[in-house]
Amino acid sequence: MSSSSNKVVDMFSDEEKNVSDSSAGPPRSGLDLSDDDIERYRKAYDLAYEFGERKLREQGSQERQTIEKGASEQRKTERTQEARDNAQARRAYKF
Repeated sequence: MSSSSNKVVDMFSDEEKNVSDSSAGPPRSGLDLSDDDIERYRKAYDLAYEFGERKLREQGSQERQTIEKGASEQRKTERTQEARDNAQARRAYKF
């Protein structure tokens, strides 16, 4: 087990040597993007973000409408039940 851990440590130390040797500038990601490419990606990101935000707002609006509709139906049901109970109470009081 110690020999495998030594191999791992050796691999990391070799990588560190390679990184320290190439200290000529900031590390590059391997992508060579022009300013136009970056601007296109930024516009695409903004578009996707706005689309996602609009979609979330629409979902929230629909959910509020559903809740409002359910609440109004519940109030209507409560009113009809209360009217029924009052009518039953008045009929029972006559006897």
